[in-house]
Amino acid sequence: MKKLTIITPTYNRAHILSKVYESLKKQTCNDFIWMLVDDGSNDNTEEVVNSFISEGVVDIIYIKKDNGGKGSALNVGLDKLTTEIVTCLDSDDCLSADAVEKVLKKYNTIINDSKCCGILAFRSNPDGTPMGGIRIPETMKNVTATDIFMNLNSRGELICFYKKEIISKYRFPKYMGENFFAPSWMHYELSRNYYFRSTNDVLCICEYLEDGLTKNVRKLHVNNPNSYRCIKKLHFEHANTIRLKVKHGIMYDCACILSKYSDWFTDSPRKLLSVLLMPFAYGVYLMWYKKLIDNKE
Repeated sequence: MKKLTIITPTYNRAHILSKVYESLKKQTCNDFIWMLVDDGSNDNTEEVVNSFISEGVVDIIYIKKDNGGKGSALNVGLDKLTTEIVTCLDSDDCLSADAVEKVLKKYNTIINDSKCCGILAFRSNPDGTPMGGIRIPETMKNVTATDIFMNLNSRGELICFYKKEIISKYRFPKYMGENFFAPSWMHYELSRNYYFRSTNDVLCICEYLEDGLTKNVRKLHVNNPNSYRCIKKLHFEHANTIRLKVKHGIMYDCACILSKYSDWFTDSPRKLLSVLLMPFAYGVYLMWYKKLIDNKE
């Protein structure tokens, strides 16, 4: 049985899947399964994947589902897991040639640690530098989402290799009519009870596309306001300095305005601060989101 599953949620990305595939073919260790979850593509994704399968080089599982967004695609992949470890590799990413080998070696050092949920690293730019320009200090061996995003104040994105026995308890929430959920939600949820083993190894190379998710972040917020509110609530809850509490409090309130959430006060992790910051949140809403909503309507 293979040790690692690499889940790639994909939607109309047939034209770039070969880049991911080539990086997997070059792995120095083949103890993995590549699971592609096709989120209702209407291009030639299935044909492209079948051509990969016919080569017989990489162990591939192809699953096609109705369109529901990245979170729902990951949920389907998690339901199908048979391996001890799982990660998400986006369709515009690729792994470094020795990524699987490095991860499996590091996994052996955490396999018996019941409080460690997996291995964490920053995704890297094409030149090998960490996204966000920050490396994890060597002294931070065991880290949480709070350590990475709050203490280090990093804006870089992560690649996480999760233990199946732990991540199998979690699923991304789903809101009617919305099809995107921020991956960092999982990092914060796991950090309530577990920590990650960190590494500065270059494992994942990321190059954003103009039509990719990160390039269209505010439009994502408008189209998925409840999902946005859910992740901003976690950010607000985990904020550990005055500056971060104010920053994420404003954005939590703004997300509540976007989603027309009537229970914003009751649900707030910091109720008094939410009330004080609401006028600022409304200003952000008018400046960043109102025009997008008007154009949408």
